[in-house]
Amino acid sequence: MTLKAGRDYDAPWIVVRGTGGAVEDELGALSGWAREAWSDENLTPIDRVLAVAESLKAKYQVGVQLGGRPVGDKGVVADYGLRPQDVETEPVPSVVQSEIDGLSDNERGLLKMILDCEDVKALQGLWKSHSTMFANSVLLTEKFKEQGRLLTRLAKGNQ
Repeated sequence: MTLKAGRDYDAPWIVVRGTGGAVEDELGALSGWAREAWSDENLTPIDRVLAVAESLKAKYQVGVQLGGRPVGDKGVVADYGLRPQDVETEPVPSVVQSEIDGLSDNERGLLKMILDCEDVKALQGLWKSHSTMFANSVLLTEKFKEQGRLLTRLAKGNQ
């Protein structure tokens, strides 16, 4: 089961895997509600899912208003480097301004990170940590490939 906290692209989401009972138990744990309240016989499974979904959405909206940042499973800020305060998002020389104009701030930050990569391993790390953004942007994917080819050529030339 997948729950998303909002409609916007940056809204966090949670995936819960398992059988019906295991999923319900996990949703109860995620909600933070007391076990007695969660196991109320008057609540149907769909009522429980909707309650957790609404709770997730409300928590996300409050977090956004307070300037919160999503934290991943490993305790690291999930969107580090994608906000203007993390990475300068000034236009970079190898990108045409008209290409940048259509990008969101997060996409601009990721583009800057791609172009700032100094080796293939770092570039591959970006792909792993931001795969969804690459999947949704042809420009970012093309710039990733261009940077990868450049870094590969440079690495071979330095050997």
